[in-house]
Amino acid sequence: MSHYEQRLSRDLEAIRDQVRSIGTAVHQALVSAVRSLLERDEALASTTILGDGAINRATRECDRMAHAFVVRHLPSARHLRFVSSVLRMDVALERVGDYARTVAREAAILSAPLPDEAARDVERLGREATSMLEQSVRAFVQGDVELAREARKRAPEVDEIFQRVYGDLLQAGERHERPTQDLFAFLSAVSCLERVGDQAKNVCEETIFTATGETKDPKVYPILFVDQYGDLLAPMASAYARKAYPNSGRYDTASWAPFHEVDGRVLAFLDRQGAPPSDRSPQLFDPSRKLLSGFHVVVGLQEGVRERISEVPYGTVFVQWRLDGDPARSGDEEELVALYRAIAHEVAGLMEALRGQDAD
Repeated sequence: MSHYEQRLSRDLEAIRDQVRSIGTAVHQALVSAVRSLLERDEALASTTILGDGAINRATRECDRMAHAFVVRHLPSARHLRFVSSVLRMDVALERVGDYARTVAREAAILSAPLPDEAARDVERLGREATSMLEQSVRAFVQGDVELAREARKRAPEVDEIFQRVYGDLLQAGERHERPTQDLFAFLSAVSCLERVGDQAKNVCEETIFTATGETKDPKVYPILFVDQYGDLLAPMASAYARKAYPNSGRYDTASWAPFHEVDGRVLAFLDRQGAPPSDRSPQLFDPSRKLLSGFHVVVGLQEGVRERISEVPYGTVFVQWRLDGDPARSGDEEELVALYRAIAHEVAGLMEALRGQDAD
């Protein structure tokens, strides 16, 4: 190699070493934070909290090294992608350090150890999240795209464990088994561990981008429209959303007192709009947490939907739309047109909020 190539290679390796060092420090902080939570070890919690300062200094140094690399080498193509990814990686890893600090702070204020069942779930959540993070950082440092893809596949497991812990905490609160302060501390801690999985997934995306130039696909949002009968509102909302925003969402419908099929006048009207419903047989609404957790947004199209949901999952947003008239039995063409326009307006606002102006 030429002298320039040697220097470039040396500078790249120095940045990789810094990222590796930060990843190791963050991983150890997470392990210590989870242990302090499970064992109520205040000394370990304090050490973990104080150690966050060193992680912050290391990420700032990594930023400096990345910017210096740009000034020195004016990189292009893969080297430029690498440096831009390092700058985003620093943000992700610094946040993980903050999560570890938060977990440790919550551990320090607990009045009693976690219940055995919750402790097992928290231990598993911490193990999965930290392992996923370690694997994702290793993939980035090594430039291993396949390892990054494998690590990314673990994200649903982290989410599933978190949902179970979250449900257990809600039940514990309803039974008044622990002081409110403890329940808030537990929830804050497990929320941080769940976010570790999100940041690890981001690291995987950066690894893939650096090596291949492949960017993350825009998110496709699963959305559930819920009404009473399933003969008009829900099929109209999902049909319009599918027509106007086919690439931005996955749209399903459900009704709590469904008719056997969608109203024939509605079907004919939607056909004329070029937006036929995907399912002509309304589905019975299942308000269980397990089913609803599969949707990013649940839209209530009539009053009474929210009352049928005992618990909205942590990662799900419930939205209530106010639609004029008596949509359950509308048959007049003008009423259908007015309702269709009102629904189109609401759907457009929702999709713009989720995907921005580029929603399609």
